[in-house]
Amino acid sequence: TGMLSRHAYSRKLDEMNVWETLPEDMVVFMMDINGLKEANDRLGHAAGDELIVGVAGCIQGVFDSIGECYRIGGDEFVAIVQTQEEQISSLCSHLMRRISSWSGKLNSGASLSYGYAKARENPEASFEKLISIADQRMYDSKAVYYCTNGRDRRKPRP
Repeated sequence: TGMLSRHAYSRKLDEMNVWETLPEDMVVFMMDINGLKEANDRLGHAAGDELIVGVAGCIQGVFDSIGECYRIGGDEFVAIVQTQEEQISSLCSHLMRRISSWSGKLNSGASLSYGYAKARENPEASFEKLISIADQRMYDSKAVYYCTNGRDRRKPRP
């Protein structure tokens, strides 16, 4: 994907957890591809790989110039950025425009759930706590996505 690895992310966690306070303009984005398993099952693993690489490119296109992007799992990504409060909404819109306009040779599109947490809103939080907040918001977004699309992820698809 060209992103920083899970190992690099672990080193970043270790580094950030010793900081007494986080920079006020730090924002952590947690992101997860919607429907990767379905793409793998329906179209094959080459399609799943294409989806991961395509989404990674969209994420990097939005966040690389203002922070660091990591792939921390199969279809899980983190961006740690420094940006002004008024830019966050624009970044989110830009990310979703890129995702919704992406298509590959094997996939007609992509979908992404995300959540973010701002250091400014959580001044006493550790870096791990900020990640936890962003992660929970991402899972809330994912639940809305699957509910809106008529799927209960706990039940196998017929």
